Amino acid sequence: MEVLITGGKGQLGHYLVKELLKEYSDINIIIIDNLTNAKSHLDHQSVEVIEANFEDPTTYSHPILQNASIDTIFHLAAQISVPESIRNPVSDFQINGLGTLKLLKWAKDNNINNFITIGSAATLGHPLHLPISTDHPQHPISPYGISKMTAEQYTTYFRDHYGLNFKVIRPFNIYSEIMKPNDPYSGVISKFIEFAKNREEFIIEGDGLQTRDFIHAEDVAKILVRSIHDTKKSIYNAATGVGTTILDLSKIIASIAGIPWRVRHVSPRPGDIKHSFGEKSELMDFDAIPLQIGLKQVYEIHNH
Repeated sequence: MEVLITGGKGQLGHYLVKELLKEYSDINIIIIDNLTNAKSHLDHQSVEVIEANFEDPTTYSHPILQNASIDTIFHLAAQISVPESIRNPVSDFQINGLGTLKLLKWAKDNNINNFITIGSAATLGHPLHLPISTDHPQHPISPYGISKMTAEQYTTYFRDHYGLNFKVIRPFNIYSEIMKPNDPYSGVISKFIEFAKNREEFIIEGDGLQTRDFIHAEDVAKILVRSIHDTKKSIYNAATGVGTTILDLSKIIASIAGIPWRVRHVSPRPGDIKHSFGEKSELMDFDAIPLQIGLKQVYEIHNH
């Protein structure tokens, strides 16, 4: 089995590679990553890394890819910053929208039947109902959400129009031990960990009653691997089905750190979505890492 992962040196890529190596003994993994947001230092004889941009067409003439027989593509690479998408919407779309389309066409032209695109809850905008289902209407409120929506829609178009096993996995708020403070999806966890480490009060934007669906990257990786041979649907959530308030998140981290829980509220972020949690993934036939345990692991790693 031969697998291509774009963005495979990032947070999710790290856990996906580990899960693939655990599940398949005869696997070869090729990673395309420009290393600008690399977090994984995983090294394995079955993993080859091409340092390049996935959206650059010349990347696919690399000798490693020319000699490969790829079965499955996991498309993890993306421009993931909402503020950056507002500053540079053209660049954001060239990577997330047009770049994904180029890769989908390359996969089709090279008879690669399995293609899994990482989607985003940002494609949905303000939820009309909770928990958020996979068929929830898409009303993105940022250029990032628009470009990711386009990537999702092109993926499902290729599935429907060409009869290929192409699908979208839509993660909610990913976190893990190797996340960095500037990660858009786990930023609040990173900030709270820093407050706890420094025994500072927790600064919360707004009333703190916003809800988010925090899911460990290891669990998302398991869902991705289970999706390879699944043909039932074109879109799946990677969600726990549990909404956690930002206030409760701060209380959990304060408890883990063994510090008094002190909060200071500041102005809410403009346009911030109040509630966002998804229906539990149908591919989650395992026990997800409980948030309390996952956060304890993160705190212990980041507090050394």
